[in-house]
Amino acid sequence: MSSLYTQALQHHTNSFRAVLSALDRQHHWFDRVDEVAADINSETPLQAMASYHPTCGLFIRLGRPIQDAAQLSSICTRHRLELVPQSAGRWLLTPTAGTDDNLPAIQLILD
Repeated sequence: MSSLYTQALQHHTNSFRAVLSALDRQHHWFDRVDEVAADINSETPLQAMASYHPTCGLFIRLGRPIQDAAQLSSICTRHRLELVPQSAGRWLLTPTAGTDDNLPAIQLILD
């Protein structure tokens, strides 16, 4: 018979393993967000920083506002993404139609 403390440790250990497993399955998503942010930094003055938050998921913080969608057109084409305005200071990079990568959209948030 295990103690309550041991049960609690076991529960949290199993939860932690599940989170690590889920993150590992999404590793290629993290790589893609890193690549997109790096391309934004090399081709625009937007000051992008790839970010992650447990409740928000993956997103890119921008230090400067997007003035014109054309700023990101070559990046969107290369990564097969479409730039969709959401609200003031927020944009969404969504996979283009017919993309079979099953990757989530990437939020762009003005910091």
